[in-house]
Amino acid sequence: MDSSEKVFPRVYIRRSKVVELTSIVLSIFSSTEKFKLLVEKNYGKNFVNNIIKKYKKIGNILTKINDRGFALLEFLLLNREFDEIKIYVDKIKQMNEIDFFYCFWGNDIDRKTIIEILKSHKKLEEFCNEHNSWYGDLKSIQGIMENREEFLEEFLSCALEFDNSVFDNLMEDTYKTYKEELFELENKLKINDPLEISQNIMGKKFRRRGPYSEFIFIPTFFLAVKSVRFMGDIQLLLYKMETNDNEETEKMFEVLRVISDGTRFAILKLLTKEPMYGKQIAEQIKLTTPTISHHLDQLKSVGIINEERVKNIKYFSANGNEIEKFLKWMTQNLDISKMPHDK
Repeated sequence: MDSSEKVFPRVYIRRSKVVELTSIVLSIFSSTEKFKLLVEKNYGKNFVNNIIKKYKKIGNILTKINDRGFALLEFLLLNREFDEIKIYVDKIKQMNEIDFFYCFWGNDIDRKTIIEILKSHKKLEEFCNEHNSWYGDLKSIQGIMENREEFLEEFLSCALEFDNSVFDNLMEDTYKTYKEELFELENKLKINDPLEISQNIMGKKFRRRGPYSEFIFIPTFFLAVKSVRFMGDIQLLLYKMETNDNEETEKMFEVLRVISDGTRFAILKLLTKEPMYGKQIAEQIKLTTPTISHHLDQLKSVGIINEERVKNIKYFSANGNEIEKFLKWMTQNLDISKMPHDK
């Protein structure tokens, strides 16, 4: 092949049972009530509450590790198992301890540091104190290190509780409903740069731009965020499928509730100007980093800000697409041009 010849990346749109079942587990233990409510709506409140009680131990860990458990999806980049969650978890269990945590922490912590952390409790404590907001607290990380196989088995068992006829029927109905949307995305990807399409879905310009040998797009129903992107030699983009009118209205009320808080509105205002990381925002707003992290989680939960990790720094930016949708919805519902005028 001529060295000057352009190599085009492979592009796929695919379903993933692994992503959906993992998202269900993360949703029921999420601090954002609406994600849990979506699972309850489809499986029943009593069923979900019984699962939460049964798997309380793993729930306590998932709420405290990095990205509220989304690290469990980092392994898709390596093992490429999208369909069978048991095979997916078995492949993770076969990894050695160093490779496991290297992947678990998004390839951002070098292997030398990981070896030091695994050998020394003091090094682990120092690491957790320094990176608590990003990678998890000492107790949860130590719990995974000491009982990694048990943690993965508990996660698998919890996920399989939801792998039943309810799940199968829901997925079939969902993909029928969003057939046109998926067809539209497929056509766009045939004629447009997949990186640009990715940016449009997430509503931001990326700092990390590849090059990537493959782009895999996975539309989801239960994803507990608007979208999330994983990167290695390939780019994996998971995104929540568009909702119907009633769900969209509920979402807009949720956005309104979140940004009605003065601190969160101030953060959003900062992020419309430029991407920033937590410490920068904390200095600008004059609040502690943990407090800012809480507010950022709330803004992320309604999809109006994005997060992108570069090495061990997480940058946050405003999601222009979602803000534009919200402003359009506000204008349509509070159209002052139709108000009667005093004579």
